[in-house]
Amino acid sequence: VQMLAMEVHDDTLEAISARWAEMGIELFSPITPVELEGYPRFQTLLVEDPDGLLVELIQLPTQDEVKAFRAAMREKQA
Repeated sequence: VQMLAMEVHDDTLEAISARWAEMGIELFSPITPVELEGYPRFQTLLVEDPDGLLVELIQLPTQDEVKAFRAAMREKQA
């Protein structure tokens, strides 16, 4: 299985998912939260293209959200 991942910048996964639903495009997976140690929670969704390639859209936190998350982690550890 091959997969292509792309970050979403100017839209939300919810808005994209709604537009795709209107167009009859089925998701391979729903919007899914992802948690990694030392990084704020983010979201992803998967769709399969006509050739079977999985396309992952990722909505990452902003740089300010990452900085705030890490500052809060450091505060908890102190």
